[in-house]
Amino acid sequence: MRERIREEEQLANKDMLIAQDIQIECTNDLSRAMPILNAAKAALDTIKPAHINEIKVLQNPPSHVKMVLHAVCVMLDRKVEKTPKKDNPKVLEDNWWYTAQKFMNEKDFLGNLQNIDKDNIPAQIMARVKKEFINNDNFKPNRVAQASFAAKGLCEWIIKLKEYDEINRAIQPKRLALKNAQASYQ
Repeated sequence: MRERIREEEQLANKDMLIAQDIQIECTNDLSRAMPILNAAKAALDTIKPAHINEIKVLQNPPSHVKMVLHAVCVMLDRKVEKTPKKDNPKVLEDNWWYTAQKFMNEKDFLGNLQNIDKDNIPAQIMARVKKEFINNDNFKPNRVAQASFAAKGLCEWIIKLKEYDEINRAIQPKRLALKNAQASYQ
């Protein structure tokens, strides 16, 4: 009986050490993620409603501004609005700029960005953001800044959210392993 108790204690101690190791890994990963998340928040904090107002009244903004606002719409899973083509009004086409203008006109646009569920952005959205925007050489804050201060902040926000998302996705299996390891010794 004592031998069995000792074996169970040894097994529980081993599981506890495994759980502690996993927890250290998670903590280390999170310590890398938090400055990135703080940088994303700081990028948004540079933008004031007046900056957004300057952008949303543009009828034909610079391509960099359009691209950044398109990326914001994709990041928040906005559905593209369709508008008549200029050369053929009977045919509708995707109009991301119109979609972005409507989104920017919504109450608390910046608050909606700040309150994004950063831990649960769907993988297909992040894949699309990376493919269509992050990998684009023109989607760089220093290039976008030449066109718009607010677009620069939005660009930085998207880039930092993508970086945070990559770390967060790497941590997810570790969190599950930690939960399982903790359950095994309790």
